[in-house]
Amino acid sequence: MSHDTDVALLRRALRADVRAEQELVRRLMPALRAVARSILGAGSDADDGVQLAMMRVLERATTYRGDAPLEAWARTIGVRACLRHAQGLRRHRGVDEPVDEQVPPEPADDEELIEALPGPIAAYLERLPAVQREAVVLRHALGYSVAEVAELLGVPLDTAKSRLLFGLRSLRKAIRRDTFVGANTGTHGGRRG
Repeated sequence: MSHDTDVALLRRALRADVRAEQELVRRLMPALRAVARSILGAGSDADDGVQLAMMRVLERATTYRGDAPLEAWARTIGVRACLRHAQGLRRHRGVDEPVDEQVPPEPADDEELIEALPGPIAAYLERLPAVQREAVVLRHALGYSVAEVAELLGVPLDTAKSRLLFGLRSLRKAIRRDTFVGANTGTHGGRRG
């Protein structure tokens, strides 16, 4: 399927057509904002990630051929920009997050994980090491295949699988702990209320 109108929109925006620029921002900002917040969390890091992602989309605009929807194409560029930004932030902040790259056994079905959540998923994701959080978000929030996750992260397939499995294992453990605490205190998720 060709997306000729999307190609034309990008070309007009590159020629400084104000209406085309506004339409481009209106269409792409929600997807880029979601990507940035998923990878970088809320706050100024995500705001910076959105700006970097939009700049990168504009830099690469001439490469868009209309083979996929504009939003999907921009989202992939946004993911890469936000991942690079996250890696730069970790280096700048001196954060070294070792990850056990040995592949553990397959976890239980992810649907069990979602149904059991005693608190907001973002809070659980924030507890994960960044490399695991990125892999989990790319796979389960943004819908990339495991092979695509490996490509986006620039790691071997087994490393991507490992990060996903260890990330999901950590999420399950945190959820079970909070569910247990909530069950023992008579509250949901361990929050008093």
